[in-house]
Formats: sequence, structure tokens, C-alpha cells
Amino acid sequence: MNALSSAYAIAVTGLRAADARLAVSANNTANVNTDGFEPSTTDLSDLGSGGVRVSISEAARSRATGGTDLIQENLSQTLAGISYRANVKTLGTAQDLDATLLGLGLRGP
Repeated sequence: MNALSSAYAIAVTGLRAADARLAVSANNTANVNTDGFEPSTTDLSDLGSGGVRVSISEAARSRATGGTDLIQENLSQTLAGISYRANVKTLGTAQDLDATLLGLGLRGP
């Protein structure tokens, strides 16, 4: 995989991670008053080839405090938005670079 393909792939994993983080947080927020609801959290880990892997698990705070922490959920949603915008910008930059390289005839294998 060339560097440009890697940039696309890494950005896509970042978009998927932001999407998962937002979906989990939205579900936690929507169920804040649901009796017996156990909030979840997203955990991110680095992939060896670049990018991130997402796993979803029961939130540690639910075991400790017995519910959804709306301040934490707001922060999680804000961070998901920032991450999403950063990865969209990365895709745009990779696309611009790709177009420039094609225009120069320097496209790799």
C-alpha cells in the first residue's frame, strides 16, 4: 500500500471511530432515564498499519456511580465531532495531493 492509500485508509478508520463514539454516546444520552440501563463506552486502540480500532464495552463509570454521566457524554460527543472533522480534512488533503500527483504524472503503483 502506498503512502497516499494509507492516508485514505487511516482517515476512514478515524471516521468510523468518530461515528461509533457518537452513536454510543447518543444511545447513552437517550437512555439516561431508562431504569436498569447500563451505559457503554468506546475504546480506541492503534492499528499496527495506522488508523484505529474501536471496541465497545460497559462504561466503568456505570459500575462506579450507577448511571450515565451527561457531562462525560457531552464531552464524548464534542470529541467525536472534532475527530470527524479532522479526518474529513485528512481525506480532502489526500485527495488534493492525489490530484496533484496525477497531474504531474507521478502516481505510484
